[in-house]
Amino acid sequence: VAISSGNPFGESRLVSLVTPLGSNEHGMQMTVEGAALGQNGGPTFWIAPDTVHHTTLYVARGGLPVYDFEDIELLVKPKCAVGDYWEADHVFDSVAMEFHYRKPISPITLSADLGSKWFINNVDTTDTEQAVFKLSDYDVEQLTHSLKEIVLEYKRDNELYWTRMTDASLDQEVLGVDTLLWYYNKFRNTYPEPKYPFVWEIPFDFLDGGYQVRAMVVHENGSIAYSNILSGTVDRTHPWVSETPAPADGLLAQADAISISFSELIDVPTFLTDANNISVSVLAEGTFAGTTLNEDDYAVAANKNKVSLVLTDEILTTYDGRTVEVTITGIQDMVGNVSTPVDTAWSFQIDFLKQTPSPVTLSGPDPLWITTTTSADDLMIDMIISDYDVYEASFSLSDIALQHRHADSATWVESDSKMLDGLQARYRQYLSAGDLPVDTLQWDATGLADGTYELRAVTTGATQLNFISGIHTALIDRTAPTVFGTPEP
Repeated sequence: VAISSGNPFGESRLVSLVTPLGSNEHGMQMTVEGAALGQNGGPTFWIAPDTVHHTTLYVARGGLPVYDFEDIELLVKPKCAVGDYWEADHVFDSVAMEFHYRKPISPITLSADLGSKWFINNVDTTDTEQAVFKLSDYDVEQLTHSLKEIVLEYKRDNELYWTRMTDASLDQEVLGVDTLLWYYNKFRNTYPEPKYPFVWEIPFDFLDGGYQVRAMVVHENGSIAYSNILSGTVDRTHPWVSETPAPADGLLAQADAISISFSELIDVPTFLTDANNISVSVLAEGTFAGTTLNEDDYAVAANKNKVSLVLTDEILTTYDGRTVEVTITGIQDMVGNVSTPVDTAWSFQIDFLKQTPSPVTLSGPDPLWITTTTSADDLMIDMIISDYDVYEASFSLSDIALQHRHADSATWVESDSKMLDGLQARYRQYLSAGDLPVDTLQWDATGLADGTYELRAVTTGATQLNFISGIHTALIDRTAPTVFGTPEP
């Protein structure tokens, strides 16, 4: 700043540097040689005639959030006229100036309609899904901050690089300040503060996994700043049964669990809230009728990816040896994907007191043919039974019967049988501890008509339920071939 007295009489004068009334509305701080400038006074200089005093003006923004000062004016007047605010043009001189500070970059906050942990699932099974992210807390009118544009970006959790997102509403990646201001003015009555809904349309082939989303603000000078990060999940995979439901061997002993596991974490509270999501039935078998159990007959628990079921002791003893079927529905993962298939059922046989009938294996001559050359003595055919629980260590066993039927008949006929005591006696006589049990039952083919026959072994347990072996096939053909038609030529 250059100051002279302008004295036409050749005298040295005291002059003051001040600011006039009506200037510096926002209170920018100004100092010269350590003295503050204001309307009530400022630094005073002793100016010799025909000389100029050079000094430096220091300015600071002050305490208000103001960055543009367009009404700054400096006034030089005689020291004696400092208190006089109605200056005459011939006794003062002034200069006007403006100061513009660079505004800081605008803040911004990112939120989602789905919450801080947004997710995309496949409930609607459409080609695309949408997630809406709300932009807020940005200075769209640039009153105290600079804002050129806003860009949203995403990346997978395990990636380093961010990818720009496209706003589906406007089909553009960059939201310029003019677009944001237009939206703010249009919905000013609805949103008193600036708020923009950014619609992200996610293709159906988007990879499942964890994702992060953020907003980037661009300053007029090109510098950038970021919002908070929202973490979310894209999960379009339906949960499925990941292993054989328990009991995997189909027999429920006292220490066995009843459970089913899925390929991912399931929504446990949603599943347990509805009692209809699980059904337990005792199946009809032979002369025994089926029944559906009540909720009081079992307890259901779920944890992580597994659902477990515990039957009461009363049910286990009442229906020991019977087949139970469990049906589960209402399984969904943590983002709402329903299991595939929706309903899952598995069955098992209660073996609470080891009353399940023993298994048995049937074998014999292969092939088993009876023809015109078969002697009468050979019509009594030994069939081998094995793999039965002769001492009822794990199963119950009262007898084993050999049954046969013609392939065209539905009726099974018993050919031979042995009671448990006879099976045990033979085992003690011919076998040693640790040997697998084996015995024979005879099939009497005497008097049977020609045709194909099926043979099977059937065990009966303590509850009168049966185990049926695999089928062994026999052929009876005693009819000799005859000439059919007239021989040629």
